[in-house]
Amino acid sequence: MKPSAIFVVSALTFLVLTGMSMAQNVLVVTENGAKYQISDGGALLPFNGTTIKDVDKIFQVMNRILIADFDAQFNRDLYNSQTIGCWTLNPADITQGSRFSFESMDVKSYGFGSCIKVRYDVECKGEAANGFFIKPQGTHISNCDLLSIWVRGSDHFGFTTRFQIGVKNDSGDKFEFMIEGVTANWQNYLLDLKDVKMLDRWATINEIYTVFDLRTVTRDKGVVYLDHFEYLTISRL
Repeated sequence: MKPSAIFVVSALTFLVLTGMSMAQNVLVVTENGAKYQISDGGALLPFNGTTIKDVDKIFQVMNRILIADFDAQFNRDLYNSQTIGCWTLNPADITQGSRFSFESMDVKSYGFGSCIKVRYDVECKGEAANGFFIKPQGTHISNCDLLSIWVRGSDHFGFTTRFQIGVKNDSGDKFEFMIEGVTANWQNYLLDLKDVKMLDRWATINEIYTVFDLRTVTRDKGVVYLDHFEYLTISRL
C-alpha cells in the first residue's frame, strides 16, 4: 500500500519547548486534547500539575534506538553519498533545489556536536519540491512506537514553519507526516508509527526524508536544522 495523502500526526504529538542555547526542556504532549509534560525519569505527567495518582494515562519512554546524531560527520561509513543527501523533484530546474551541510551546533551536547543544515528553495513558477534524506540501516519497527526528530529554523536566513517528514520501506512505499509550528528554537517532534506498522510490507524503515513543497511551506526559501533522529518505545504505566 502506498499512501498518497499527507498523514498529520494527531493521536500522540510531542513538542519540546527549549531555549536557544541550553536545553532546558519542557516536553508538552497533546493526546486527545489533554496536555502532558515529561519528567526527568521519562514519565509523561499532566501539564496542569495533577499528581500521578489522579492520572488515567501515564506513558514512559522504555527504549531508545539512535538512528543518527550527525556528530561523527567525518565517518564515511555512516555519512556518504549513498546514505545521506538531498533530492529535488526536477533536477533540470535550477530555480529550485536544496543542499545540506554539517553545522557546528547540537541539540544534545550544548554546541560540541553537529547537526544537519538544510537550505531549501522552492521559489519558482512551476511545481517545486525538494528536501534532505538519510538512509539508515533498516531497523525492525514492530517494537518502535515513535520516530523522534529535533527541528529548528534559522532566524538569520528565515524558514518555513511547516513541512513534511516522510519514511520509506525497502519496497519504496511512502508514509508522510506534517511538521507544524517550527520556530527558531530547537523543538522535538515525535511521530506516531502506529499507522505505519499497520500497513503491508512495513517491517523496516529504510529512508527518512524531508519534503519542502511549494504548496505546503509557509516560506518558499530558507534554512532548517535537523538533529538527533531516533526510535522510541513507550509503555503505559
